[in-house]
Amino acid sequence: MSTKILIVEDDIITSMNLAVGLKKNGYPLIQSSTSGEHAIELAKIEHPDVIVLDIRLSGKLDGIETATNINSFCEPYLIFTSGYL
Repeated sequence: MSTKILIVEDDIITSMNLAVGLKKNGYPLIQSSTSGEHAIELAKIEHPDVIVLDIRLSGKLDGIETATNINSFCEPYLIFTSGYL
């Protein structure tokens, strides 16, 4: 069984770089989303094992709010990222 990974990143280039790096390291099943709202819908369908998500997302929900919502119906490992210091 492969590890299901969901990338939640509103910067397309960063999302693509993460996906390429994960694929090179043997993780073939990767979904991606650019908003918290879409990520929640994907998580309801896919039940990912790991979510890599940006703390600051465009849209109504930030990464922390998105993770809190997803944790109400599944418990993936969470990896938070940010381009801000």
